[in-house]
Amino acid sequence: MKEFPVSDIVIAIPAGSLLFFLLCVFIVAFTLLFVRKRQQPKIQKQQIKEQFSKNLLEAQLEIREQMLKPIGYELHDNLG
Repeated sequence: MKEFPVSDIVIAIPAGSLLFFLLCVFIVAFTLLFVRKRQQPKIQKQQIKEQFSKNLLEAQLEIREQMLKPIGYELHDNLG
């Protein structure tokens, strides 16, 4: 069995640890980016739904106001 000098072992252990750490960081970063990319269309879809609901509510309120305005006018004129 071949013996390695201590200086080679002292260099190999930190280098291996550094490579392992960088690999772990890469995997975590890749996973986070992948999850974010998958969720982005869902978030956009939710925002579109919320905007549509807001616009629909505003339209309903405007229609209600337009319908009730003539009724209020007729009631007010007919009382006098």
